[in-house]
Amino acid sequence: MNRILRKPLLWIVCLSILVSGCSHTLSLTIRNPDKEHGYTIGYQAQEENAAPVYHDVASVPKEGGIEFSEDFKKDTTVTLRARLGSYIVWESPQYYMSKDRKGGEVYIDMSSIKRVDIAQSVKDLLEDDKKLAKVKVAEGYRPLVSVLNTEFGGFIACRRDNDSDCTGVVPPGAYGGVRDLNWIKANIGGSSVQIHRQYIMNKKATTDVSAGYAIFSTKVGYTDQDYYEYGLDIDIITMKHDETFATAKAKLSLSSDNVVKLANEKLDTYITNPRYKVFFVRGIHIVNQYKVSYKKGQLAETSAKIGVGSFLDGTVAFKLESTSISDDLYKDQVAGFLYEDSIDIAEIDPSKGLKLGPTLDRGLAASFLGTPKFLAVNDIIYPTFPNPTTKANASIDKYLLSADRDKR
Repeated sequence: MNRILRKPLLWIVCLSILVSGCSHTLSLTIRNPDKEHGYTIGYQAQEENAAPVYHDVASVPKEGGIEFSEDFKKDTTVTLRARLGSYIVWESPQYYMSKDRKGGEVYIDMSSIKRVDIAQSVKDLLEDDKKLAKVKVAEGYRPLVSVLNTEFGGFIACRRDNDSDCTGVVPPGAYGGVRDLNWIKANIGGSSVQIHRQYIMNKKATTDVSAGYAIFSTKVGYTDQDYYEYGLDIDIITMKHDETFATAKAKLSLSSDNVVKLANEKLDTYITNPRYKVFFVRGIHIVNQYKVSYKKGQLAETSAKIGVGSFLDGTVAFKLESTSISDDLYKDQVAGFLYEDSIDIAEIDPSKGLKLGPTLDRGLAASFLGTPKFLAVNDIIYPTFPNPTTKANASIDKYLLSADRDKR
């Protein structure tokens, strides 16, 4: 009797040893630093010569974690998955269970997955549009080379009762003020505007914002798609001429060249004419980069893996095309100007002027060409106001940036 009982007991012990020797444990800690969303963690296990089987294990709360520990048969291939609704948002490397494996801590950050927030996109667009509007106050662009030869460092006169009625009075070449591309490169400074952002947009959002936004005046993009990613890489630098209103005017006043004298006399007639304001084009906003890109968003299949290049609208996933249509618009173009105004330079009042004669020319030359302390108009010199400011003017920009300017 005892011999019969011992046999089953022996088989149980042997079976226990056999089972324990044919499985291995995968254990690790899973963390979720996302402050907004939790997810479901599970695994796909595939035994040798068998179909893969998927099991959900537990929910991982936002800003939370779980301890994962499961036993698998020897030589099983295990892949962990994080899911949000029907979509796989993260997938681990494969664990081959040839031994016990401890994976340590695994961080699955859901915040890296883009989510549709049209209201936020419009808000971001408005914020960036304000940055751009500071340097681009009017529609249009001009080639940089053209502006260097004709406007940068030149004088413009506009009617006081109509800022859009302007005329170029003296180009920079009249006093040797033309600056070339080499000068620009040597004196280039920091950017005035940098915008590097991607927005998730749709037709409604595009319609809402396209009418009043300078950024959207370039291209509209995929307005016929449910969603698309609108990308902007804008880099605009501002250059200031090394001459000022006063120093450029001084060089004109002191020149003995008859052609330059005529140009100076013409400028004087505008400065002293109460119907006009005179502006010196001191600064230009140069587009170093204005790249616009678009990617279509297409509905992802259920159980598709989403991540980089995908986004979620609630529990519906969209996958972006892997390639984008892009265009580097307006590169090496001028998007706006800065001016020194004659009103801010000096008060043209005859009672405050000093007659400029032959004996004063040499003595005043240093003052004219160094720190701008005087302004010469009709052979009378006037003290300039200290620290003149440069300003933008939408009406003059509109005149200078119009397409007709390149047809002269």
